[in-house]
Amino acid sequence: MKMIKLLIIEDEASLRETWNLMLSHYGFLAHTAANGSDGVKIIQEHPIEIIVTDLQMPIEDGYFVLEYLKSNNLNIKTRVCTGHTSADLQKYNIDKIILKPFDMLSEVKEIISIFNEDGAST
Repeated sequence: MKMIKLLIIEDEASLRETWNLMLSHYGFLAHTAANGSDGVKIIQEHPIEIIVTDLQMPIEDGYFVLEYLKSNNLNIKTRVCTGHTSADLQKYNIDKIILKPFDMLSEVKEIISIFNEDGAST
């Protein structure tokens, strides 16, 4: 069974931990970061297959992460969690915008289905 490597970038500790617990339960190897700067460091150090990032965070935000991915031509599946959608997001290669509030279990199941469709087994 292939372990999918995922990165969760979220400044709210309880939400970050809930994502981590749920995705780990389904066989994902979840890395976590509290801000965009730490998230980019993890991307540089680990082969990440999917990113779930908040947009508004202290230090460096989700836009910082999106700019890093774009400027380095990294084709990583990306999901952005936000309370407000923006036309600015259209210039990035985002697979899905997750509008808050959202049902986390549904989002986790959708992530699992993406990798099952790609031939990965979680």
